[in-house]
Amino acid sequence: MFLKTINEEQMKEILKEEKTDMCELKSKVLLLKEWLQQQTHLPQYMTESELQFFVWNCKFSLEKAKQKLDSYFTMRSLIPEFFSHRDPCTEQMLLHKDTIYFFPLPKLTKAGYRVMYIKFAPSCSNDYDNLTSAKFTANLTDYLIKNESLSKGLYIIVEGKSLTLGLLKQLHPSVLRKFLPYLYEVLPMRIKGTFVFNSPPIYNYFRVLIYPLLSKKMQQRIHPLTGDHTELYKYIDKEILPKEYGGEEASIDELRDAWQETMESFKEWLMTEGSLVTDESKRPEKSKYKNSDLFGVEGSFTQLQID
Repeated sequence: MFLKTINEEQMKEILKEEKTDMCELKSKVLLLKEWLQQQTHLPQYMTESELQFFVWNCKFSLEKAKQKLDSYFTMRSLIPEFFSHRDPCTEQMLLHKDTIYFFPLPKLTKAGYRVMYIKFAPSCSNDYDNLTSAKFTANLTDYLIKNESLSKGLYIIVEGKSLTLGLLKQLHPSVLRKFLPYLYEVLPMRIKGTFVFNSPPIYNYFRVLIYPLLSKKMQQRIHPLTGDHTELYKYIDKEILPKEYGGEEASIDELRDAWQETMESFKEWLMTEGSLVTDESKRPEKSKYKNSDLFGVEGSFTQLQID
């Protein structure tokens, strides 16, 4: 498996910090499982491990886990351009692989954080497509939900030198208005911080485009670092980084290729369970979405009501 999971000592420390234990976690997972079985409009394939991912990342709030789970499946119906034809081996997806390095680092930090690495290739100015990138991200995050064990949260690191004017022109606002709320509000992810190292002056243009689509909390968790990769060492353990950044991990090319192989092995799930959507004819009236409420300027999902 590409991802190295949390070890026993890290698990004990995280549970201690969360002021809980595995008994409480498992109890809430069973309650969420029971609730899901009563929601006939939702797909029913989720394992206890996957439900645990929701409970854990919703900080043990069952109500929030229910809301996240419902919206997670509902979005497959509402934005089919992200979730239909999920084959990671299509020509379009393989071309995308050559325009961006985008994968989780295999090892967790010592404190138990997962780290996501992003760097755009020089060819992105001509060939990058952010709709394909949204589809790729949906595949990637579904893999994490399916295969990740518990972690303390997620850090995202972005190679700032790869942010160019050509890339900026390729970012379609209509896609971002759907993608960013999905990433930051729907997915059960504890995104603790995004670090843009080697941050170039043009970063301010990206900020103007992206920040209005994020909550104030998420805006405050994006940190442009004007220094080189060594500034990351303040937040990320050096040894888990790719060797280009002084770490002990494989090169970014090797990691990208390994991740592509991992996603190709995940193809069957993406094309079966990963393509199931809600049956809106069976949705309880009091939890019904109003589609117009979902993709406003603020990207708010607060209209979803869960019984």
